[in-house]
Amino acid sequence: MFGHEALFSAIGGRFIKNVDDSPVTALCYDSRDCIPGCAFFTFSGNHDSGRTYIDDAVERGAKLVITDRECGNTGADYIITDENIRSLYAFSSYLFFGRVSDRLRIIGVTGTDGKTSTCFYIYQLLRAAGFRTGLITTVYIDDGSGLVRSPYPNTTPEAFHIHSILSRAYENNVDYFIIEATSHALSSRFDRLNSIRYASCVYTKVSSEHLEFHKTLENYYNAKLNLARRCTGRTLIYRDNALASVMEKKNTVFLDHPVIVKPEEDKLFFKKGGKVYVFPHPEDFALDNAFLAAAAVMDATGLSDDEILPLMKGLENPEGRCETMMIDSRIIVIDFAHTPDAFSSLFSSFRKIYPSKGFITVFGASGCRDASKRPLMGYEAAKASRAVIISEDDPREEGFGKISSDILSGIKDAQAEVFIIEKREDALRKAFQISGENDIIFSLGLGAQKSIDYHTHRRPWSEREEIMNAAKEVLG
Repeated sequence: MFGHEALFSAIGGRFIKNVDDSPVTALCYDSRDCIPGCAFFTFSGNHDSGRTYIDDAVERGAKLVITDRECGNTGADYIITDENIRSLYAFSSYLFFGRVSDRLRIIGVTGTDGKTSTCFYIYQLLRAAGFRTGLITTVYIDDGSGLVRSPYPNTTPEAFHIHSILSRAYENNVDYFIIEATSHALSSRFDRLNSIRYASCVYTKVSSEHLEFHKTLENYYNAKLNLARRCTGRTLIYRDNALASVMEKKNTVFLDHPVIVKPEEDKLFFKKGGKVYVFPHPEDFALDNAFLAAAAVMDATGLSDDEILPLMKGLENPEGRCETMMIDSRIIVIDFAHTPDAFSSLFSSFRKIYPSKGFITVFGASGCRDASKRPLMGYEAAKASRAVIISEDDPREEGFGKISSDILSGIKDAQAEVFIIEKREDALRKAFQISGENDIIFSLGLGAQKSIDYHTHRRPWSEREEIMNAAKEVLG
């Protein structure tokens, strides 16, 4: 029985007994989600502590509370601990589901840019090769019963949800499972993935991101390296990756980028081992991610180049990642790009494909997130575009004014025409109003998000639908 005393025995601390031992029905960190018999973990948040909600949790049925100090409510048992409660939550989730992650072959993917696409490419290649495959990414999840949109607000969900999905995947006889691992989830503070071991791991391009959380680039890199530290197999990484030099050499496969032999407007031909293969998208950075995915699949399965690389011709991009459409002779690109490096790669790739087209870029930056990147994003957008429209992108409590000012500070001596239009739908209309048939409109930052976060509320949003609405209104 996974009861109170059994959990105490596993995680330690000091046990205060007030009720009869009983099975733990669930592990919760939000009192609103508590059910009869659950264990409640008092996470510390940015603005308050989970201790504030103990009474509410117990009232809703929690019978065990894991916290860092004694509390007055005696309607539950207590485990008082000095350990990181989030880490204990992740370890307890691992135990609750019977350590099922140990029985799955898990491929972990991390990096700054390209994680979601690389995960989705690995997923498609494994399935095309005949393997039952599971997935957790920003956009999609699959527990072995089919691909669905992720219902979770975080790219890497909280640990109980992760292990619940892994448990279902095991029951569904999944051969391989892919997890998109963020720096937050890998960090010692949040530690959502602390009990998972990876059969192999993959690093996409790494630059600077989330310094509002990690404080320093060294801390950010160190969090990313936790994936490789927890890998029982091999790590795959490009030689020019920022983290390549600090990887343990004996367990690392260092890759060279694929050699493009013939670019076309809708595909790329690349060479490997004297043979030419097809990638069905024209962006070279997307090919880099897909080739990395193919290498990961070959490493995990033992299949050869000839068995995996031909399958790349059938790869699709995930929703909101380099998603292109044609509207009245204008090319529209929806992408989640939200770092200076991602901007540079995106613009550079499209400039190679369309050397004479004008670029119009709509973007913003997330509030209460790394502000140091905002001027550089502005610089990259203005350098590449004939027009830049700064708009909202999850402003949260920081507000649009400060964010747009930060972006604008990086746009100096640029030839681009610059507009500041807060409402995203108004910005998209403006993009179509100033566009011509020889233009590409980039709508960046939100990707496949289904809402915009204003801190006090979320507004439902679909980038694709709003683009279609703006085009219809302006172009008819």
